[in-house]
Amino acid sequence: MADNTIRVLPFRTGLPLGVGIAPFVILDFAPDVRGGVEPTIVFAENYTGGMYFEERGDVDRYRAAHLTLRDAALGADISRTLLREAARSFENER
Repeated sequence: MADNTIRVLPFRTGLPLGVGIAPFVILDFAPDVRGGVEPTIVFAENYTGGMYFEERGDVDRYRAAHLTLRDAALGADISRTLLREAARSFENER
């Protein structure tokens, strides 16, 4: 399920997962021409580089983290409005 929206996680929300979490990307692949599907992979960044996770348990934990963060974030429309206001404020300061 692709969600091509940007959502703001306000500072006041705190840490929805109980700890800070490094940036990560969940890579789901479409079936190839023969109908085969590559397994889902998670790429997670950290201080010294990045790691790929392929084990189902790891992928499931990252999916759960994504849902928790998404649910704690502002909705797409509110986030868009907030970002536009911030951009206007920045432009006015120049």
